[in-house]
Amino acid sequence: MSKPSCAANPFTLSNALSLSAYIILFYDYVLTLPMEVDRYWCAGSHTWASTVFLGIRYLALVGHVPLLYHIYSPCEEEHIARFFATYHNLLVFLLTALIAVLLTMRVYALYFRNRWILCIVALEFIAGMVLWTLTKLLPGPAVTATWKRARLQAVAFSGLLVFDFTVFVLTMARSIRLWTQKEPFLHRIFIDGLVYYSVIWNLNLVNIIVLLVTNPDLDLSTPIFTNILSVVMISRLMINMRDPALHNPTDYDETLTTSHAGYVSTFMLDDVSTFVLDDMVVTRNRSSPPLDAA
Repeated sequence: MSKPSCAANPFTLSNALSLSAYIILFYDYVLTLPMEVDRYWCAGSHTWASTVFLGIRYLALVGHVPLLYHIYSPCEEEHIARFFATYHNLLVFLLTALIAVLLTMRVYALYFRNRWILCIVALEFIAGMVLWTLTKLLPGPAVTATWKRARLQAVAFSGLLVFDFTVFVLTMARSIRLWTQKEPFLHRIFIDGLVYYSVIWNLNLVNIIVLLVTNPDLDLSTPIFTNILSVVMISRLMINMRDPALHNPTDYDETLTTSHAGYVSTFMLDDVSTFVLDDMVVTRNRSSPPLDAA
């Protein structure tokens, strides 16, 4: 009797969860594409922040196509499953790293290039990625996942959870402190940051719980769902940052641009403090209280 060369994927719950994530990813891309073209491609200038953002956006779109085919293919051989498991881990690693880099740039900008803040966030990011690498970049198909493997992955996501929480606290603390500036741009940073970090932090928490208390065979679908939602949320955050309604030049006295795009730089122009975030200008009115640089 010949040995079957492939077998159908039995994890229907895992497939359903992954499918919902893919639907959200592509649907949100279609919804936000006109805004992306208008605010990024037609803007005429690209910064480090915008380059990282577009890299995240299109790596997620293109990179998940092979996984989509693999997950819903009628059958698979063991060596193919092993290859796609490794490919999936590498894709999650790259997207997670790029998102963390972008978030680190934002915190560094909000704190006016404070190197202590950069060191704290960078060290937590590196520690989280090292933990993740030690537990996730392991060869082998998802069907061989064990309880021990699931617990190791929960430890890895715990490291990323600490990083997300730190970035959330730093962003909220700075936004609340600058809330009195009555700038729509800063208000959007606060609101988007609150929504983004709340969603991502809770998703990572759910991911850890799933890995610890449910079927470990879900260890493929839950990272896919979390990773895709992270991409969607960071895309919304970056697109909202370039909303023209937040940068009406009539609301400000004078502006000054800088080549240090992607960061916050403080200048003095006719006694007006100006800072630039991802080459979008926000200027304090003369009547506003002074900004206290960290």
